[in-house]
Amino acid sequence: GATREQEEVEMKRTFNASSACVLACACIAGTANAAVTVNSATRYQQIDGFGSSCAWTTHNDEEMKLLWDTTTGAGFSLLRLRIDESTRDQGLIKSTSNQNQIRMAKVALGYGLVVWAAPWGCQKDWQTVYGKNSKGGDQIKFNFDYATKWAAALAQYVKDMKAAGVPLYALSAQNEPDGDNFNHFEAADLMKWIRDYLGPAMEGSPTKIMAPETVGWFAFSSYKNAIFADAKAKAYTHIFATHEYNGSPKAYPDINEAGKRFWETEFYDVSVSSGDGGIASGVWMAKRVHDCMVTANMNAYHFWWGHGTLGQGLFPDGSSVPTKRLWTMGNYARFVRPGFVR
Repeated sequence: GATREQEEVEMKRTFNASSACVLACACIAGTANAAVTVNSATRYQQIDGFGSSCAWTTHNDEEMKLLWDTTTGAGFSLLRLRIDESTRDQGLIKSTSNQNQIRMAKVALGYGLVVWAAPWGCQKDWQTVYGKNSKGGDQIKFNFDYATKWAAALAQYVKDMKAAGVPLYALSAQNEPDGDNFNHFEAADLMKWIRDYLGPAMEGSPTKIMAPETVGWFAFSSYKNAIFADAKAKAYTHIFATHEYNGSPKAYPDINEAGKRFWETEFYDVSVSSGDGGIASGVWMAKRVHDCMVTANMNAYHFWWGHGTLGQGLFPDGSSVPTKRLWTMGNYARFVRPGFVR
C-alpha cells in the first residue's frame, strides 16, 4: 500500500462508463431528469474490471459474497494478492498469509474473478539500506546481487499457485518501486529488473508481467518511459499500472497503441477519518473511478483492500457491514463488466 506492513494496512456491449457515476449521483440528488447520451459509433477502451486486494486481511463467506456476487453483491471482477516473502527459501506460497490468500482466491475464482499478485519486497537480507527518509526510517532498495534468485523465486511462486488451483493472470514486477520504505527501484533499475531478470524467468508463462505500480501519477511517467525506451523490457511488460495517491489521472495513448493494458491498482479515501465516511466518501470514490476510466482511459480500477481503518477499507475493521464505498464502486463493478467497451 502507501505505507509499510504496519500501516497498510472481444467486446460484449457498448457502454459509456461515465453513466455509472451519473446514475449514482442522480439517485442521491433525487434528480428525475438526468440524461446520458451514448454514441455507439465512438468507442474508447475495453474494460478489464474492478477489484480490490486481500493483502493482510481475511474475508468470511458473507464478505466475499458482498464483494464478488453479481446479483446481491458489488460484483467485483478482479482480486489483487500480496506475495508474502517470509518463506522465500522454502517456497513463497508456504507462508500462512499466502495460504490464507489462496483460500480466498479459490472462492474468488468460483465467482469468476481474475486473480493476480504483487510482491511488496524480498526479505531484508536481499536488500540494501541507502539512506534515511524524512521520518528517520531506513530507505531500502533491492540488492541486484540477488536478482536472479528473486526472479526465480517469483517465477516458482506463479507455478506453485497454479498447481495449488490459483492460476495468476498477472504478476507485478514490484509494488510501489518509487517508495523508499520497502523495496525501492529507480526507473532505470526497474526496467533492468524486468528486462534482464523477471522477464527471462517468466518466459513461456501465460502469466503477464505488470509494471510499474508507482505510488501515484507523479512518478508513473518516468517509470513508464524507462520501460518503453527498452524494446525487451517493453515486450515483457503487458500491463502498465499505477496507484493514485498523488497527482491527477492522465491519458497515455502510447500504452494502448502499443497493445498494452492500463490499470489503476490501488487507492483509498485518504481524507476519511472514520471507518465508513458515509455516502460522501462513496461519491468521492465514484468520482475518482470516473476520472481514471474517462479521463485516463484506463482498463481497470482497484480499491485498496477489504478491511481497514479510516478510509482504507470496504469494510471497517472488525465489521462485516459494508461501507458506502463498496456500493458506489459496485455501481461500476456490477454493471460495467469485463469485456465491455466504453
